[in-house]
This record gives sequence, C-alpha cells and structure tokens, in this order.
Amino acid sequence: MNEKINNQLHLMYEAFDEDHDRLRDELMASLPEQAHKPKAIGETHQGWIFIKASKMRRRILVTSAIAACLILVVLGFWPGKNGNGRVYAMSDVPTIFKQAKTIHIRGWGYVRVRPEPPPDKEKFPVEIWIDCENKRSRSKKASYCVSTNRRTGPKWSINPHEMVRDGEYEMYIDHSGKTVHYTRISPFMKILRSYQSMDNLFKLMFGHPENLHGFAKIGQELIGTGMCDIWEGEISSSGYPVAVKTKCWLSPNSGRLKRVYIWTKSQESWMPAHKYEEIEYDVVPPPETFKTVSPNGYTLKNTKETAAIPELNIEGGPRTGNLEMDERISFTLKDGSVIFAWRGVDHDAEESQAKFFEKLEMGGPLPQLPIEIYGLKPFGSKCDVTYIGR
Repeated sequence: MNEKINNQLHLMYEAFDEDHDRLRDELMASLPEQAHKPKAIGETHQGWIFIKASKMRRRILVTSAIAACLILVVLGFWPGKNGNGRVYAMSDVPTIFKQAKTIHIRGWGYVRVRPEPPPDKEKFPVEIWIDCENKRSRSKKASYCVSTNRRTGPKWSINPHEMVRDGEYEMYIDHSGKTVHYTRISPFMKILRSYQSMDNLFKLMFGHPENLHGFAKIGQELIGTGMCDIWEGEISSSGYPVAVKTKCWLSPNSGRLKRVYIWTKSQESWMPAHKYEEIEYDVVPPPETFKTVSPNGYTLKNTKETAAIPELNIEGGPRTGNLEMDERISFTLKDGSVIFAWRGVDHDAEESQAKFFEKLEMGGPLPQLPIEIYGLKPFGSKCDVTYIGR
C-alpha cells in the first residue's frame, strides 16, 4: 500500500515543470525570514508520519504548501482588482452608467409641499426607458395639484403624464386631461435630447461627478440573487437649491447601479425625493415602448404633420436698457470642452444681425454681438478655471 502511494507521489513530482526548483526558491526567498515554522494541529502530524521525510516528499509538501498559498491569494482577491472584492471605484460609476445600451428604471417620486398631502397621495410611480443606441426615450411620471376650499379644505389631485421620444417626434401625454401634443425633433435635437436624458438622470442622482469622492461604503445587502455594496454621500454643490443625500446599491462584479434613493433636506430633516427601486442595464424594451401613437380616447392638440420644431431652450440673461442676452443651451463634452450658445440683441437696432455671422471659422473669434461673452467660469466649483470663448 505504502509502496503504491510512494510511486504515485513520485510520478506527480516527475510531472512538475523543469523550472519548479527555481520558482520554489524564488517564492520561498520572498517570504519573511522571521516566519515561524507552523505547528501541527490536531491529527495533522499523522500525515507527516505516513509520508515520511525523504527529499522528494519534502519537495512535494513544500510545493503543495506554495500551491495552497497561491490559491488562497487568488480566492482572496478575486474578482476585485483593488484587493477588496470590487472591480470598480465610485469614480467609475458615471462611465459605467453612460456606456449602457439601454437603461430601465422603476420606482417612486415624492412630493413635499404645504399643506402636507395625505399618505395615499405623497408618492407617485416613476418609470424611465432610455435607448441610448437609437436615441429614444420614454418617461412616466406625475405631478400634484392642490386646490383650497374654505369649507372642505385642500383637495389633492394626481396628474400623471408621459414623454415619448422616437427619434423624430416627441409625444407629450397628459393622462389627467387625456390630451396629446406632438413636437418635431431636428437631427441636432435628437442627439442633444439623448445626451441630456442620460446626463440629467445621473446629475439628479449624484450631482457633479466630484461628489462621488465623498461617498462612503456603509454595508452590503442582497438584491434578488446578488449581493450589492451600499454607498452613501451628501451632495452639497451649489447647483442644488437644497442639500441632497444619495444612497445607492452597486453590483460589486460590474459597478452597475441596482437601486438609488435620494433625499432632500428640509428644516434639518431628510425627506424622500426619489426612490428608484429597480435599475436594469441593456434589457430589450417591449416593442411598443417608443411608439408615438396617441392612446385611444385622447384629444390631439396637434398632429405630426402640423408639429413644429421648437427653438432651443431659452433662459433669461442680463438686460441693460435696449441690450438683452438670452442663454439658449449649455453643456460640457467628454473632453472637458464647454458648449454655450446665447443670443445678444439690440432692441433698438433696425438692421439685421446676419452680418455678425459672416465669415466665421471654427476655432476663430466669436461674432461681435451687441452683448458679447468673453469667458465662462464653473458655477459652484472651487477650481479657478476660466474658459475663453472661441
């Protein structure tokens, strides 16, 4: 019996790579010289008696111990590349989120106004679909209206609505009034709306990406069949009118969001604002998701044939006498460049401003409008950076 086992051990040893001794010596040399010889525990010493102590058997034991150490190292750090069992950092979350082909979110939105709504009307269902590849989206939300009657007090009503974008049209559905309104989308607006859908959603949850550095891992929780890391942080950038706190559940294997809760601070207490209970990546939307077809029984305020292409967003700017500036659109590209479009008007001018836009070149000087913007600075950021216009 012993002879048969010895033969098997001998064959195993002979099968080792010719470079075995060098690898073993290098690994053993890398161990601290102060390491103590481990003591036998329980019945382990019987194994030493059984195998005996020939040179060949000692090599097998050393090799087995080294292999066991290597296995423990691999198991201890897999799958994390940072040694803590994770394959992501919080700073990776925006990139992972925006690389998705589709995003599907289900959850709740909350209302906090005075007077307080009754418990059955303090939240409303939310569902969001974003098809990033095909520049389509659908959002289902709601808003609240309250009317006051001296006899009966406040009366609450829920106004659910949806916005559907198929890449060519926007369809706004007012489920309370049972009406539908169409808007045509230009090729530029198609790209812009798709960009804004993802960017605005992420900003709602986390604000500026710099906020992610202040998040801390506070625990883990099982969602479905997978364990998720739980992170929490406060968003205090001046881009928000109130303090915001976000709690998110992330898959440790992918860094993808699984659940997000958002609170706003009101009179020293945190009140729920959004609770996205389910977040799915790269799922196939149902066939009817992005169809811009009016529901049966709804009144059309216009048709696709009469739908107009709207101007870019208009936000008021400074006005001095007859001079006025309107901000039309602004956003930041991935490379850090800032796109900022505005309109400068002299209301007393009688001639066209077309001459200001003649012979413009990419990267050249800006048109000299009646109101001219020469630079931009980040709002609410501590960094002292000025973007010079061109």
